[in-house]
Parts: sequence; C-alpha cells; structure tokens
Amino acid sequence: MSDPVLTVPMSQIEVSDRLRIVDQAEVQKLAVSISKTKQISPVEVRAIAPGQYRLVAGAYRIAAIKSLGQTQVRAVLFEGNDDEARLREIDENLYRQELSPFDQAEFLAERRIVWE
Repeated sequence: MSDPVLTVPMSQIEVSDRLRIVDQAEVQKLAVSISKTKQISPVEVRAIAPGQYRLVAGAYRIAAIKSLGQTQVRAVLFEGNDDEARLREIDENLYRQELSPFDQAEFLAERRIVWE
C-alpha cells in the first residue's frame, strides 16, 4: 500500500540545506509539464512541528509549482530520522536527474558519510 498523499500549503514547507542548487531552466521545463498534466509525483516532506514540514525530496517540483503561482503542493509524509532523510534526498538526486560526473561523485561521497 502506498503512502497517503496530502495537500500541503507551500508556506508550511521549509526548503533549506539542499545538496544542490535548483537549475531555473529545468524548473521552467518542469513548470510547462505540470501546467499541462498537473503534478504527477508528490514531493516528500517530514513533519518538524505541528503544521510545519521540511522538504526531503522534490525541490524542482516545489520550485516549478511556485513559479506557476500555486500555493499548495501534493506531498507524502516521510517518516525517518535526519540521516534517513538525507539519504533519501541523495538517492532521489542520483536517479532522477542527469548529474555531472563531479556531482555524482560528490553525492556518492556524501551518501557514504551519512551511511557510515
């Protein structure tokens, strides 16, 4: 069974301490897709306080949806500790986005540090 999808106000999601900077050209491409097909994949968030969340995975989706003027996002709740959340972010970047060899090496090194 899959996790329930929530609708979360973007004002309640903290997007900080990301491993990489969001590429605005890619955000615009994704925004075009979302404007045509809606948000297909929910972002992943962790609860940090009642009604407050921290983004785990989906920075590009958040940026694209914000660029479209939307104030809410579809999200699933990630239940794990800080290290598990960081591993999830790393893994998402490793398989979702074209990475330069340098970025890939950097993410794999970070993954090893967190894993150990």
